[in-house]
Amino acid sequence: MTSIAFDSLIEEEFSPFEILEMDIKGKLLTMINKKFIECDWGQAHSAQVLGVSQPRISNLKNLHHDKFSIEVLLKFADKLGCNVEVDCSNGLAILVKE
Repeated sequence: MTSIAFDSLIEEEFSPFEILEMDIKGKLLTMINKKFIECDWGQAHSAQVLGVSQPRISNLKNLHHDKFSIEVLLKFADKLGCNVEVDCSNGLAILVKE
C-alpha cells in the first residue's frame, strides 16, 4: 500500500502564493461565519449588515473562497469588528485573531 501525504499533493498542485492565499481566505471566512453565528444572524440580515446580496452571504457560508478576494474579506471582517492585523514591516503578514 502506498501512502501519499496530503501536503505534498497540495504543494504539487498549487504555488506557495496560492497556498498562502487559500490559508488567509480560509481563516477570514471562518472568522466571518463565526461572527454570523455569534450574532445569530440569518443570511438576509447578514447581507444587509455587509451591504451585499443574500447569494453572496450564501457563498460566504459555504466557504467558496474562490468567489472572494482577500481585500473584500478583509473589508467584511472590518465591518463586523473582527480583529485582523496586517503588517508589512518584515514581508507581508496578515494576523487573524478570534
